[in-house]
Amino acid sequence: MRILHVVPESAVMPRFLYSGSTKDILGRVEYFKSRSLDFEQLVVKRSDESLLESLKSMTLSDYSIAVIEFPIYPKSMEYIRRKAPQLKLYCRSINAELYHKIHLYLSYVSSQRRDGTGILKSLFMHLPVLQKTHLKFKQDYRCGNLSDVLLSITDWETKNYWRYLVGKKAETLPYYLPKQFEDELLICREKKENICISFMGVKVKKGSFLADSLDNFSNLVRLMKDDFKDWSFKVTGELPVDFEKLPARIEPTGFVETPYPLLARSRAVAILSPYGMGFKTKILESILAGCYILLPVQLKMRLPNVIHPFCIEVNSNSVDSFKQALLRCLEPFPSYNLNAVLREEAFRVLDGLFQ
Repeated sequence: MRILHVVPESAVMPRFLYSGSTKDILGRVEYFKSRSLDFEQLVVKRSDESLLESLKSMTLSDYSIAVIEFPIYPKSMEYIRRKAPQLKLYCRSINAELYHKIHLYLSYVSSQRRDGTGILKSLFMHLPVLQKTHLKFKQDYRCGNLSDVLLSITDWETKNYWRYLVGKKAETLPYYLPKQFEDELLICREKKENICISFMGVKVKKGSFLADSLDNFSNLVRLMKDDFKDWSFKVTGELPVDFEKLPARIEPTGFVETPYPLLARSRAVAILSPYGMGFKTKILESILAGCYILLPVQLKMRLPNVIHPFCIEVNSNSVDSFKQALLRCLEPFPSYNLNAVLREEAFRVLDGLFQ
């Protein structure tokens, strides 16, 4: 058995080593190596035409399985179906794109409303975001149905999205943190301090899910005034130039090459936007670093049940809710190895596909 593993070029770029999609892809690589499977990686741009061109120069009969990261290559998958019908196609999804794009639209509208823009103007300003929704949904539908198995990242998306598109072809493959990152987290273990982080990505775009989370975080810290003086608040990542001025109590760290040393010292990570599909990988990293996750109930409901003991619900409209959450962060942290549970389940699913 020989496996063709199709990955985007971002997965091999050092700047994106700590991005969620890269870590998810490396989980597959870790599995292949742990089971001594014969695989070849094909690194391509996130372009259907680019992948199709590469496939036309390859001998597809050399492979028995193709694992395609992201359902964005329908023409390429149709080509594989025609030229190599014996080849099994497994496609990985990290977002339910229809819902994801609708959430992005709502996040942009919410951002404009906070800036004082009228409701009708806000709704019409970001219609181009919704226009892309049809394309993304079409890609999900076509790639999902061309697959032998569609590998969904959460049970919630499997049951509430993919089952409607592809039926029983959808199977949940949970995200886990690959060993190289897990080991780095263990090395960084430090004594906990009363630090709460708004954990951003590499760069924050105004109106994005991350910006929405930071808006809510900033507002709650501002409303706290001088309460909880023994707590400090930080935000990571490159913020937009026109972002609303942060409260004095929030310290911006800027871009950090690795967030792990800061996570190791902190007690809480605030992810306070209800928007966005998929599995926010920073949640698992924060938990493995010994941090509680402060989040809205809508986001908690979409997470795997095994994550829930590490989550504390916060109403982003209530500073009292935020204060109560900070107090709960002082309670003993759950002791079981969450990543081992998720890795074991992921390997069980993959064993069923590759053994």
